[in-house]
Amino acid sequence: MKRVMFLLALLLLLLAAACGAGTESGTVSDDFVPAPELSSPFGGSVDGASVERSASGFVLRLKSVPQQGAFLRVSLPDGLSIDRQAWQGNEQLLTLMIPTEQGADVGLVPLAGYSGGPVSVSASYGRAQRRVSIPPVGTSNIITDLVVEDLGSGSVGLSWIERNTGDYNFDGLVSVTDLTPIGIFFQSSIFRNLDSSPLRTEYWVDGNGDGLITVGDLTPIGQNYQANVSKYYISRNGGAPIEVLRSQVTPRTGLPPAYNIAVTGTPTDSFVVSAVDSQGNIGADSSGNTAVDLRATLTITGADLFNLDGNGSGAFGPGKFSSRVIAPIDVVDRSNVSGVAKLLADGVTTVVGGLTGGTRVYLDFRYAPTINLADGTPRAGASVRSASKDGVEDGDDDGTDDPPGNDSSGGTDDGEGDFDGLVNPLDLVLTSIPIDLPLDGAVDIDVDIQIEPNTAGSGYLVTVTAVITYPDGTTSTWSSQLVYAENLVRVDTDNDGDFSDELESIDDDRDCISDDDTATDIEDLAFEAAGYQRVEAEVSGRFLNIPGENHMRFNIETVIDGGDFPDLAELIVGERTFKFNADTEFENDIDAEPVDLLPEDLVAEDEVELDVYFYVDTQSNPIEPVLVLEPKNSLRLEQLKRTAHAI
Repeated sequence: MKRVMFLLALLLLLLAAACGAGTESGTVSDDFVPAPELSSPFGGSVDGASVERSASGFVLRLKSVPQQGAFLRVSLPDGLSIDRQAWQGNEQLLTLMIPTEQGADVGLVPLAGYSGGPVSVSASYGRAQRRVSIPPVGTSNIITDLVVEDLGSGSVGLSWIERNTGDYNFDGLVSVTDLTPIGIFFQSSIFRNLDSSPLRTEYWVDGNGDGLITVGDLTPIGQNYQANVSKYYISRNGGAPIEVLRSQVTPRTGLPPAYNIAVTGTPTDSFVVSAVDSQGNIGADSSGNTAVDLRATLTITGADLFNLDGNGSGAFGPGKFSSRVIAPIDVVDRSNVSGVAKLLADGVTTVVGGLTGGTRVYLDFRYAPTINLADGTPRAGASVRSASKDGVEDGDDDGTDDPPGNDSSGGTDDGEGDFDGLVNPLDLVLTSIPIDLPLDGAVDIDVDIQIEPNTAGSGYLVTVTAVITYPDGTTSTWSSQLVYAENLVRVDTDNDGDFSDELESIDDDRDCISDDDTATDIEDLAFEAAGYQRVEAEVSGRFLNIPGENHMRFNIETVIDGGDFPDLAELIVGERTFKFNADTEFENDIDAEPVDLLPEDLVAEDEVELDVYFYVDTQSNPIEPVLVLEPKNSLRLEQLKRTAHAI
């Protein structure tokens, strides 16, 4: 009898318990994640549009885009959203896809020259970002034009213009429908310093304030998505606020509403007006409130570090790191800095002000260990010096060196928050921390980064623990561990300090943040949200056949090890169909060295042993039908024994 070993990266297509299934085979749907649903809550219809599953997410297709634009919503289960997206056929179209808590909102607007034709976007699944109702926040939404006029008889008139950056159609809400004004005024220019400029629509559609209507004005929509104005509060001398509903103000065609309100008071009183959203959250106001400030204190242990100016090395301290805050949408190229990163006098505490509340950001740190974390070899000071002679590096990765002194590394800090210095960027280590910002207030973060040898493999481990304290005094902890040599990251989801029981994700840029959510992450997230428990088991059975394209059929006969789950055999034994994909690897170890196999090399009645992961509905009787879904790369056919067939 010959013995064969091969490995599969399989996606389980069908698997359910025989008991209570209501079918002869006991199988269930071939995908846990339901098919995406398409709707148009922004008006219009979904005619001519369709959405379907893809290998890693979904594809949205439109036969053509109507002249008035198309504004659609793709709905997914709780906890699932989109990560990366790729458009086709979108020439002469403005397109925008915004991740939401349960899918994505999509907008398409024709530009001049658009003659119709199909357009599509492919999106991969990702973890949902928190998208809550928020008021206008940040520096761009501060009320700067509040005028107080004495009306006599103990009353004053207050006037100001609504500011909700990204709300280009002035309906009080930032949404994908705000693409339409960009399309109308595309490539128009506006002189912003003229007194008459605020009376032109282009002034307000120029959301990034550069004087030109371009695709750059899409960014404020994404940054302020779902920001809305329901009313304003007027506070006199810090007293109880007076409420002014947005619905009480007469709209202005092509312009944001202008408020003119008479209240009790005198011109010497102190008045503050504050935007309020539909949930009662208070945003930017006329006093200069810019929502969230972030203060982070860093400690790095386990390795000496080079000074970022390239001179000297030693234990962690001032001058040995750079910091900044980015939005998640910039995680790939990290080109846009949010807020201004400044170092306090202690040289290890970074303060960033003016962040948009109610959003997720990443806090980035970069530093230069005196050892190569991939293999443990030491680095000499001269070897990490940058070739740049002006002492300046491209800190924001835009392909151009920045002006001298733009760093927050403990040297000269002009508040730019860039990553400059004399250390070669290729020798810098990047560590990131995700932070869900509150709507307003100050957030304190204590960050500890530990560098230690990887006793289970080569190179080093980078373990980051961040304790985040919110304005109301509550705290949360983020902890992740990077296996540096293997580009794998784990997140301590149960905060027990143990990473061995956590899922691993690919982290090619070694920043302690997954490159993009793997199928394992996404499926776990969906199952956990639905009340399922992940179970690991070792089973044995026989290969039956390949019933169709990329499908394999097995008869599972015995549960070798089912862990702690009772009556596992009643749930898993029987015929099961699996699906494999282009990443599947088959190895035959009959010979001394493994030999690659093809799926068609398998022969009926081959005996196999499999390590499988599957999910049990813990909210119902364990003998009820149980959905089992194999994430990519998690199924292993570890042993193959030929009974009557030789190869």
